[in-house]
Amino acid sequence: MSECDKSEIVLVGILCYNHELYIAQCLDSVLCQKCNFNYKVYVFDDASTDGSWRIIQDYKVKYKDKLIIEQPEYNNYSNGNRNAFLQHIKKENQVKFVAFCEADDYWTDEYKLQKQYDAMQKNEKASMCIHDVELVNESNGNCMGIVPGYMSSNWSQEELITRILMYSMSFRLNGIFVRGEILNNADMDSGFWNYWAIDLALFVYMILKGEVIYLNNNMAVKRVNNVGSLSHESNLEKNICQQQINMFEEDIRWIEQFDVLSGKKYEDLIEYYKLFRTIKLYYLYQGSVEKNKCVSNGNGKMYLSESGRRINRTYIKLIRGFYKDNERSFAKCARKWMEKEWKRLQTAE
Repeated sequence: MSECDKSEIVLVGILCYNHELYIAQCLDSVLCQKCNFNYKVYVFDDASTDGSWRIIQDYKVKYKDKLIIEQPEYNNYSNGNRNAFLQHIKKENQVKFVAFCEADDYWTDEYKLQKQYDAMQKNEKASMCIHDVELVNESNGNCMGIVPGYMSSNWSQEELITRILMYSMSFRLNGIFVRGEILNNADMDSGFWNYWAIDLALFVYMILKGEVIYLNNNMAVKRVNNVGSLSHESNLEKNICQQQINMFEEDIRWIEQFDVLSGKKYEDLIEYYKLFRTIKLYYLYQGSVEKNKCVSNGNGKMYLSESGRRINRTYIKLIRGFYKDNERSFAKCARKWMEKEWKRLQTAE
């Protein structure tokens, strides 16, 4: 029987892998929450090889029943089970709401859970509540931006999903607060969930299932370029070409799963998404990481010079601005650009 029961209204899921430098700050920021409801914290350590598990065990001794901790014998992620964390969350999920935080990130507002809980209580149609998250460069401590930073209450489900998959809106896992019943009903055995960007799968799925509440409050920090993250330079240097090939190929498989799940009503978006990655793969298959990096996510063209990239960004921004709050119309335009560029590359061969 699960350690979590109906008396715990909220479950906070923390995903950890080799985060000994950060896990204590993460746990402190979660365990200091001030709420008028009960919550428990579930820590899933995916077979860390550093001192993370020892630190987690120390917290378990201190916080006892407040903490549920688990560590598998082997690393699920590297063995192809990308959604092990959510599968385990689902096992513990006898609660009304679920919040998340990766162990190298942390919350900055001790009333975060209360604010999101109150917002969700007021809207039974909402599947998820999100808030702003600050991106901080761990190498120098500089702020790299606030995401999402803005979200119109007038945007439809289709507009939100299009903006996310077209790179005009961003989010982070430690800003997400979801309805437990919806997560419980998800088929975690489907290919949609076994994806390297599991946070993206979770976010898109929740949008498909209900309304989204946006709180314009910065209540968390996402570390960038920290030890153990995909963005860290030491990790980027490890066979980056093959890593990116694997990611883009997996992206294409995932978007096809999304296409089915969403009832095939995002034709332009799906084709744009696939073509952009197909073009990037074209260069990666040739072993050219640099050319892959220089492919525009607006029109698929490759610009090696900074001046070319800058002019293109300005042009794309102007066209995007013309469509204003109708990103779906821009998706149709971008799809045509991608088709034209892909046809040119094939003809050039």
